[in-house]
Amino acid sequence: MKPTTVNNTSQSNEIDLKFILLNQEKEELISLILGLSEEFSEIEKRIQFMYAPSKDEIALSKKLIREYITSAKRNGFIDWRHIDHDAIKSEIA
Repeated sequence: MKPTTVNNTSQSNEIDLKFILLNQEKEELISLILGLSEEFSEIEKRIQFMYAPSKDEIALSKKLIREYITSAKRNGFIDWRHIDHDAIKSEIA
């Protein structure tokens, strides 16, 4: 579906991302999300965490925490100076 109007509230001449997405078919959006999640695994994890049934939420939370710990530790320890507290909070929230 082609956009018919441009959002003139933005500072630049570019078409607003929200407007572009609103004018796409559902199948196109699904395809876009699947393609991005193949390229960026963080997107897939975030979507699974946000929209998983509540029974899977605990398992997904544990998996996310384990993956973060695995990627953050060096020689069996996590250097507290290099912990990204904001990343942990945003993923868990």
